[in-house]
Amino acid sequence: MYNPLNMSAYLYLKNNIEKGVFKIGCRFNESMIADELNMSRTPVRFALNKLMSEGVITYTRHKGYFLKEKKITLQEYTYLMDIMALLMSEIFDGSKKCSTIIEDSEAVLAKLADEKEDMTIITSQLLFFQKLISLSDNSYFSLTCNHICNAAGNTVSESITALAPHIKEETISHLGKTVLHLKNNNQTRARHYVDEYFNSIQKLCRV
Repeated sequence: MYNPLNMSAYLYLKNNIEKGVFKIGCRFNESMIADELNMSRTPVRFALNKLMSEGVITYTRHKGYFLKEKKITLQEYTYLMDIMALLMSEIFDGSKKCSTIIEDSEAVLAKLADEKEDMTIITSQLLFFQKLISLSDNSYFSLTCNHICNAAGNTVSESITALAPHIKEETISHLGKTVLHLKNNNQTRARHYVDEYFNSIQKLCRV
């Protein structure tokens, strides 16, 4: 039977989770939420259990309900790479040539070559994007890139980390050539290898 209080509590929690009011790992205090909504704890518990069934929160006996860390799926990662490809193209349009940024990008690639852990490979890939996109004169693109990379950070799923060795290989191969051509001020060739890189990453993700 439909209960408006149940739905009210559910929407309150769901909306505030999406807005970031509740932080990852936070414990949901049923009494405080019930007082906030001026209702009993029963609808709040219903809402928490519904969110748990959706995989949004978790329950630990004797401890309570906690907000789970949402891991980025392979489909979401593929979508992020589509956005990143668009952002990366910006460095070839009115980009500034800064030797320090290029050197920093090379350093990230060198570090990536030594990485063995799957998660750190993904982290290094994202860090490289941040370094290279800072070549752009468009601060909005840099901020967007930083937001995407920070959001992805340490929350990728196993389906993505399973691809890490291949992602590492493609990143070093294609983007290493991109940096080389940027150093030589050959933006046409640099763009070519960026395009090839994202095509190869998308193929990996869709296998």
